[in-house]
Amino acid sequence: MNTRQATVDIPDTVDQEYAREALAAILYYNDVLSEKEARMMIGKTRRQFQEKIIPKFGLSMTGGTPTDAETEIEACRKEL
Repeated sequence: MNTRQATVDIPDTVDQEYAREALAAILYYNDVLSEKEARMMIGKTRRQFQEKIIPKFGLSMTGGTPTDAETEIEACRKEL
């Protein structure tokens, strides 16, 4: 993956790692980055990204539509 650096001014009250994670999660969620690219951007494993980062920002791995939510609920029911 080719990379470039960007500089963003953020208030001192915002943790730099938190801002990087938020950016990676949002870019992934909006289909700008693949999951792998987002994970590499912040140095996380697939499991860490799926179980910690995405939910940390109120996002879902499958998207945000009602149909996606139903799919997730059905998958959870099958696991029970």
